[in-house]
Amino acid sequence: MNVTSGEISEKRVCYLCNSQSLLISRSRRSISFHKLHTFYRCAECKSYSLFPKLGIHEIEDLYSIKYIADVNPEFNIDQQVAVSRFLNLQEALERVENRLCKSFLDYGCGATAEVIILASNLGFKAFGVEVEAGTRKEAKSKSKCQIFSPDEVLTSGAQFDVIFLGDVLEHLSNPLEVLDQVQTLVAPNGFLAIQGPLEGAMTFSNALLSVKARLLSKSPSHFPPYHVSLATKKSIVKALKINGLTIKKLMVSEPLWPAPKFGSKASFASATALIFSFAKILDIAISKVFTNYGTRFFLIATKK
Repeated sequence: MNVTSGEISEKRVCYLCNSQSLLISRSRRSISFHKLHTFYRCAECKSYSLFPKLGIHEIEDLYSIKYIADVNPEFNIDQQVAVSRFLNLQEALERVENRLCKSFLDYGCGATAEVIILASNLGFKAFGVEVEAGTRKEAKSKSKCQIFSPDEVLTSGAQFDVIFLGDVLEHLSNPLEVLDQVQTLVAPNGFLAIQGPLEGAMTFSNALLSVKARLLSKSPSHFPPYHVSLATKKSIVKALKINGLTIKKLMVSEPLWPAPKFGSKASFASATALIFSFAKILDIAISKVFTNYGTRFFLIATKK
């Protein structure tokens, strides 16, 4: 084994397609979090993976009950954003027949447990999964439903008619492994609903982030590394194919969030905010013409 600076070297393969064709990226800033973490871009699927991988204690610290407040303090006041994030899921759940006899699992439910509450209100017997104990306690209190740890749900022997991974894969340094585990929890004739960001997609907004990263390349970001896997549509398709999952429906869109609304007070807070909010307007307009353009995806998948 090669040893560098007292640490065992880490084999670097793309988090989403297992390719070893990775190069250090100048299009995404390095992150200083206990130590320096660097994004590598995959030549095969064009996604980004952050190395070295986060340790379990770093992950538990990142995803405590304060996570939402830390990432976006205005999240709880922006009800329009909060509701619109799950419209595709809600429509999919409303199409499920005999919901009172069906089970639902939100894998990565968060402390707010809002999706579990949504599924419960639609008649499903709903459950959740979370990594951190404090987050599980908070989610259980809000939803009145059982919240598992990942190990608990995998060893429970339970299966679920619908499993939702909402904004989960981007947080994982082992998304392929988690997809493989989660698919074993899907009941016969059940399905997976997955949504999240496409932070590796070619859009005006992401191009601005790349320019900013290059300008600040010598100054690592100190924002916590919540997102360690920056996907493209191609990488998501590859990840599901590797795990033997069949995509039944895949939609790409461009949301306003997290940019401030153009013309709002927040959009004039700085030159960066103004430029970013204008770029979002352009991206949204383009996404209405080209169906595969955007930085968000929603898909339905089944086991073969």
